[in-house]
Amino acid sequence: MLRATVTVDLPSQAVLRRRSLLEWLAGLIGRQPQPARRETGEEVTTVEGLAAFKQVTDALRALEITDLLSVIIDAKAAYLDLSEDSGDLETAVAELEARRALEREVRSMNLALSQHDEDMRLLVDVRFRRRVATGTPELQLAVAARLKAMQIRRGESARDYAERLRELARDGTQLRTASASFARLIDRMRVELARSFADTSVAVAASPATLRLIRPGPRQVDHFRGLSWGESVRRPRYRPVPNQARRGAYDEPFSHYYFDPYFDFVAWVTLEEIVAGRGWPGLAFEVVDETGERLFDEHSAAGQAALGGGFGPEVVRFVGTGLEIDDAVPVFETSQIAAAHHPNAVAGFGGDGRSNEGATGADWQEGLNQVGNVDGGDLGGCGVSCGGEGCGA
Repeated sequence: MLRATVTVDLPSQAVLRRRSLLEWLAGLIGRQPQPARRETGEEVTTVEGLAAFKQVTDALRALEITDLLSVIIDAKAAYLDLSEDSGDLETAVAELEARRALEREVRSMNLALSQHDEDMRLLVDVRFRRRVATGTPELQLAVAARLKAMQIRRGESARDYAERLRELARDGTQLRTASASFARLIDRMRVELARSFADTSVAVAASPATLRLIRPGPRQVDHFRGLSWGESVRRPRYRPVPNQARRGAYDEPFSHYYFDPYFDFVAWVTLEEIVAGRGWPGLAFEVVDETGERLFDEHSAAGQAALGGGFGPEVVRFVGTGLEIDDAVPVFETSQIAAAHHPNAVAGFGGDGRSNEGATGADWQEGLNQVGNVDGGDLGGCGVSCGGEGCGA
C-alpha cells in the first residue's frame, strides 16, 4: 500500500571492455587500429560490501529499524531469522563479523528489515549491487508499509471482515495518519543515509511516498476460493528466504517477505468503496494492475472496475461465513493456499510456495496466465544463519 524508494549513489568507476585479440596483435606489430569504444555501459562501485552494510544499518538503527529478517550475499543466505526476533540487528551483525561473511568482495547483497507499532507494519528491502548500469544507484532501499487494522482477525467471517474494511475505507482517518507518518519516515531515512554515507556517497535521493492498490485480476480472485474464515483464519506466513519470483506490481517487499493470503481480498473490498465514491476521501492514491500498469487515481476512480479481467462484483458472493466465486472466474491448477505448516514457513511474515502455471475453466487469454506471478517460487531450504549454503534466492 504505502511505498517509496530511497537510493544511494556510490563512488564508482567505468567498466572498460578488454582489448580484443586483433587489437592486441596490432599493438605488438606497431600498427594503430581504428579507435574502438571501450565503454561497456556499466560501472563498478569502489565501496566495499562491508562498508555499505555498516553504513546502511547504522542509518536504519538511528530510525529504530532493528528487526533483521535476512541477509543474502551473492545469492547465498548469510543470516535468516526464523523466530521473528525483534531487535536482533546487533546479534546478526556480531555473528556476521565473527564469520567474516562481509570481508570478502561482495557482488550483491540483500537485507530485509521490519518495524511495527500499534498501527503500521513496515518492511525495508535493501539491495546493494557492486556492478550496475552506468548512472544507476548501487544501493536501493524499497520501503513499504501496511495498516495493521486492515489485517483479518481470528473468528471473522468474510462478510464481517468486508464490512470492517468498508468502514476503514469510508473513514480514511487511520490511513491518512499513517500516510503522513510514512512520508516523514522516508524523509528521515534520506537524511540519516546522507549522514551515514557523508564521506562516501555521491548522492542520496528519495521518491515521493505513494499510496497504491493492486487491482485483483482473475488469478487473485481465484485465490479467494482457497481462503478460510472464522476460527480457521490463517495468519500471515514468514518466508525466511525471500521469494524473488515476484514480478510486475508484486515485485515489492511485502510480496517477497510477508504473504497475507487475504490482502487481495482487502484490495477488492476497498476498491469497491473507492470506485463507488465512498472510499479514501481526500487521499491521493494510484491503482495498478498485476503488471504494475497504472489504471487510475483519485481523480478518475469513479465508475472504474474494482476487478480486472472484465469481471464485475457479482462474481464474488458472500455465502454463510465464507465466499462463493462464480464459475466464470478461471480455476488455476494450484489455486489452494499453501499448507499452513510448511517447514520453512513461520507465522508472522512471508509467503506461500505455489507455482504460477496455466488456468482451466472459463475462456481466458492464455497470454495473461503468466502475468503478475504473485505466488511463484520455492520456499528454499536454509535454517537460521545457515552460513553461506545456497538458499535459492
